[in-house]
Amino acid sequence: MENMKEKEAKIEAFVENQLAPALDSKCSATVTFYGFSDEGKAKMGLKTTCGNCPRARATILQCVKVALKTAFPEIPDVEPIYW
Repeated sequence: MENMKEKEAKIEAFVENQLAPALDSKCSATVTFYGFSDEGKAKMGLKTTCGNCPRARATILQCVKVALKTAFPEIPDVEPIYW
């Protein structure tokens, strides 16, 4: 059985190698995985060049969540973090 540190490392690698390059090329956004909430949600941050535009939440919930849940179906949900 995979422990939490191993799962976090796999998600960080996925974000760094797949999500981050795609979001950077499409909307000049930086995406970061901040670990898990107490409820097991993946905490995901998104920073855009336009200062966290109103579409940041939609990008996290539509693009990032779908990609993460496809790669890691055991993740119950995504919790957006803005910085």
